[in-house]
Amino acid sequence: MTFDLKFTFCIDIKADDSSDSLSGITDELSEFVSKESYGNGISMIGIHLICVNAPSGYEIFFKVKKPEYFSKFKYTKPSEGEITIDGYFSYEVRISQNSYKQILKGDDKEIMRILKKELLSSLDNLRKIPKEVKDFDKDKFRLKVEEYFASVQ
Repeated sequence: MTFDLKFTFCIDIKADDSSDSLSGITDELSEFVSKESYGNGISMIGIHLICVNAPSGYEIFFKVKKPEYFSKFKYTKPSEGEITIDGYFSYEVRISQNSYKQILKGDDKEIMRILKKELLSSLDNLRKIPKEVKDFDKDKFRLKVEEYFASVQ
């Protein structure tokens, strides 16, 4: 079974200049970890990065949702039609307020440092993969993500 890591973003207009760096880093990470097999239990992990400075009173719109697992996940791609994924796990990561400010000022190195910190700590969400998923090597996946960040410093 092939494995895929996908990132989606929620970025406010102030951080838009940094979106190329964010997507470049996450694309590289996705490619790096997708070369391995981690078992048949999960074929895709989706990580939604929330990088916004919500105005007071609007934080509710950017609340981090609980991790979700779907044994069968269907979605439609305009170019490919309906796609079914066997074993899809997703979770959200909200970039902290301090990190958000650093991303606004940051160069690629600073953005890499922030993503490393935020994504490595987010891997604790792997513990929320249901017990029914027997064949997914969480430790191997975690080590591969750590290996990526060690290789690009």
